[in-house]
Amino acid sequence: SKPGSEMGEVQEKKLHIAMYPWFAMGHMTPFLHLANKLAQRGHKVSLFLPPKVHLKLAHLNCHPELISFTTVPVPAVDGLPVGASTTADIPRSAGFLLFDLYDLTQPTIDVFLAQLKPDIVFYDYAYWLPGLARKHRAKSVFFSTTYVSFYAYMVRWLQPATEAELKQPPLGFPSQFFCYRAHEARMMGQLGER
Repeated sequence: SKPGSEMGEVQEKKLHIAMYPWFAMGHMTPFLHLANKLAQRGHKVSLFLPPKVHLKLAHLNCHPELISFTTVPVPAVDGLPVGASTTADIPRSAGFLLFDLYDLTQPTIDVFLAQLKPDIVFYDYAYWLPGLARKHRAKSVFFSTTYVSFYAYMVRWLQPATEAELKQPPLGFPSQFFCYRAHEARMMGQLGER
């Protein structure tokens, strides 16, 4: 028997975990998969999602008694279609405007964290979330839904990169065999344009 255990088992503290993924299905779906794993261990999860997305993800929620979807109202942003709230709702060329929309949700997320009082907050693109988590005495955890080499290439966003530059591996990159094809480099270059 372990110390603190009455029946030979250590009782794991059940946590309340909040999650705020980027507004793309390729981010929200892995967050829900992680939520399912955490709920399987008895933890409560509040997943913050833009409007209408919970309908698309409900069938993947294996623990609806522990995983709740909290709708994040999205503000209107000039240049985005009315009602746009995910990458699927907008043209690729307007991707940077979705970042603006996402950042404008910060006050709402602040209110959610104050009301829910989670122990931990998982996030990916919300660079401002660790500060909010600290304010509400929660731990923040960066959860990457993409492969690490993506970040090696995207750090180039700090300086504009041409399609030709994006087709070359970053300086010091370990493999010369991993590089973007022309259409991928073109798309990534467009994402970095502002």
